[in-house]
Formats: sequence, C-alpha cells, structure tokens
Amino acid sequence: MIKEIEESPYGIPVSRFLWGSNGDMADDAELLAYAYRLSRNKKYYDAVVRTADYFFGKNATGYSFLTGYGDKPAMNIHHRPSGADGIEAPVPGFLVGGPNRARQDLLTVKRPYGVTYPHNEPARSYVDLTGSFASNEVCLNWNAPLIYILGFLESFK
Repeated sequence: MIKEIEESPYGIPVSRFLWGSNGDMADDAELLAYAYRLSRNKKYYDAVVRTADYFFGKNATGYSFLTGYGDKPAMNIHHRPSGADGIEAPVPGFLVGGPNRARQDLLTVKRPYGVTYPHNEPARSYVDLTGSFASNEVCLNWNAPLIYILGFLESFK
C-alpha cells in the first residue's frame, strides 16, 4: 500500500476507482493505522493522514466526500432518508462511494435520474447527484472504517 501511495499522483492507496472506491481507501487506511500502532513507523501514520485529506477534498474532484464537512461537500447523496427529511443538507458525517470508473448508473436504459458525468477519467468519475447510485451512494461498510481512522487520527494527533 505504501508503494501505491508513493506512486499515486493523489497520494492514496487505491488507483482502481471501482464502486465504493472511498470504502476501499478507508479499509486500506484502517490497515495502515494498525501497521502504525504495531510499528510506530511514521510512514504508516502519514499514509492515513493523506487518505483522510483525500476524503476531505484533496482529490481530483475537489469534493469533500464527507457530508457536512469541507468547502465543497457532497450535498445530493443517494440516501433516501436525507432526500426525504425536508432539510436541504444531507445528514452530516456520511462518506459517499466516490469516483467509479464504471459509472454503472449510466447503463440504465432511460437514465431516470438525469445522471451525467462531467469527466471520464477514473479519478474524476464522480457526480454529486442524488441519482448517482454508482458514485454518490452511502453505505455502512464504507463509513465504519472511516470512523475508525478518524478516531485513530484524533487519538494520535
């Protein structure tokens, strides 16, 4: 993972940008946090920090992938309770799926949600639209490791 981070122009442990790429990164950051706890090698700690920075907007899209945080947070997430509560902003604190090179929501025959992507590059294949289930969905298994790594960073600051 450290090699991947060092070779990545974004300084992150994932380069594939599949469905839930932010979840993959959070999982990897959790492993890096455990590596730091065991070894106290600063390169692991720094890798967790870089991944968290990515989530908060230091990425190719400029979006904070965490609702309610950052200068340009995800606002139109694919999450029915946030869309139905009558409040403009989504529930804060959710990590969205993130860039997805396959953009499966474009494969729907009628594109009922009007999803289009402004960019084709894998790292920029993200759109902040409620209908974008392929890039803007919220999932528990993506958010659980995020909570761990944010707690880790808080405890070792």
